[in-house]
Amino acid sequence: MINTENIAYCVTRLICTKADGTKSAGTGFIFALHGDGTSHVPILITNKHVIKDSVETVFRLTQKDGTGKPIFRDFPTVRIPTKNLWINHPNEKIDLCATTFGNILTTFEKNLGSQIRWSRIAPDIIPTTQEFETFSELEDVLMVGYPIGLSDEHNNRPIFRKGVTATKPGLPYNGRVEFLIDIAAFPGSSGSPVFLYKEGLNVVNSAGTRLAGRDDKFYFVGVLYGGHELNATGKIETTNIPTTLDSIFRSKIPANLGCVISSKVIQEFEQVIPKPTV
Repeated sequence: MINTENIAYCVTRLICTKADGTKSAGTGFIFALHGDGTSHVPILITNKHVIKDSVETVFRLTQKDGTGKPIFRDFPTVRIPTKNLWINHPNEKIDLCATTFGNILTTFEKNLGSQIRWSRIAPDIIPTTQEFETFSELEDVLMVGYPIGLSDEHNNRPIFRKGVTATKPGLPYNGRVEFLIDIAAFPGSSGSPVFLYKEGLNVVNSAGTRLAGRDDKFYFVGVLYGGHELNATGKIETTNIPTTLDSIFRSKIPANLGCVISSKVIQEFEQVIPKPTV
């Protein structure tokens, strides 16, 4: 079951190193591909531009004790070469890539002699086409990731941020399978999963009708990849969220509007990452 506690263990900060030694940061999240309720193939997803031109990707894991509680110390570090391990989304126009996570998990648990505290986003919390149509232009959203590379390093946990949708999630913004959210999207946020999240009794659909029998709603609606900016001449540009951690001068003014790839396309990874045969 996914809740805000489990989400913290669905995401991880990715530090990518280029051949010249420069580093950049982004966000990755674990998704249950080929999930059927009883089994799944865990994959780690991020944006293609996060790992672009890198030679190595590094992230940390959290161990758990015999009762399943996280151990907030001695976080094992994973180092994987970028080349040949990341698989691009089958639609080349979509800024997503993935690598298998199960093999990483198995190797580390065997070598450590202990288990890893992790979770995954299941396909059953991706809205159906009909559910997407009920969402309004103004919905509460939750984004989880690592803005400007920040994290709770002492506990190896991400940063949670809230905002609202800026366009209707069920409609293709400018003809693309994406929508906008009203939230500040800083370097390091690329690859952050975005959830439509509302807690409490007053949950209604776009028609203003209360959703009977539901006290809250929680959906995985997309992945942040870019944002809108104004350049020095006043022209609006849509750009990938930067990944660099270096302090650089920027003459562009962010509009605090994030571009989110719809979660509708996530399961298309099944076309390029097959389910293992038993």
